[in-house]
Amino acid sequence: MEVVRLTTKDMISLLSSALILSILTVLIFNKIHGKTFIQLQKFLQDLRTGCETHKIGVRNDSMSFNDEVLLWHKFLLLKSNSIQSYFHVPITSSHCVLYLVSYFLGMSTLVYFLVDSMQAKNRLTPLRIKTWTCLLFVIGTWTILMAFGLYLAFRLEKEAVSCVQNYASVLAYLVLTPLDLSTYQSVLLYWRTCLLDNSSDGLIRVLGIVTVKDLIFYLHYYSIPVATVLLTPVIKLVMNFWTVYGNDIIKMT
Repeated sequence: MEVVRLTTKDMISLLSSALILSILTVLIFNKIHGKTFIQLQKFLQDLRTGCETHKIGVRNDSMSFNDEVLLWHKFLLLKSNSIQSYFHVPITSSHCVLYLVSYFLGMSTLVYFLVDSMQAKNRLTPLRIKTWTCLLFVIGTWTILMAFGLYLAFRLEKEAVSCVQNYASVLAYLVLTPLDLSTYQSVLLYWRTCLLDNSSDGLIRVLGIVTVKDLIFYLHYYSIPVATVLLTPVIKLVMNFWTVYGNDIIKMT
């Protein structure tokens, strides 16, 4: 079957449409999740500033030392409670269910059109190219934005862990003093259980079911097979597209 080619005007129109759709996707995502991103960055800055302000120093007075420890503990406790209450979204909520269904429907539609285009005899018709290209730009843009949000959440978790690690590092110097360390050690045990242990929940649960660190681990562990499955049809279609239209694109540039 003869391949129907895109004209130069069609390619410019397709590129313009894809870019417009990407911009609209960013605007819609920002409308839905913009406040969440801002709050993530605010919590990150507050945590970093607070941990710097409430550093534990080596003192000779047990009372002032315990007061300092309790101030540090109170700050981190209030901040962690604020973070957990703000980002707690149960998976059974209508907003969460609608979000998941919409995203997976979009991803499934994209995969369907990509596989259909690979298997079709005339896979590079203008209609097929326009369909999977626009879907690819929309889903790809949304996925990148979601990944950025996950990165911010991971940075927030790391900042909290770093705060506790800095608190624990002072112990090497405190044991050399005559200070009563019972309060210090109790606070350290609590935060080590909450944030440092492998079984700890951390500060944020994605969709209320999986912690950020576990999600990062799963993505890291399964990134290669998942990327292979998702990107193979895209790469094949791009290569076929370049075979047919490469010379036209070079002439345009």
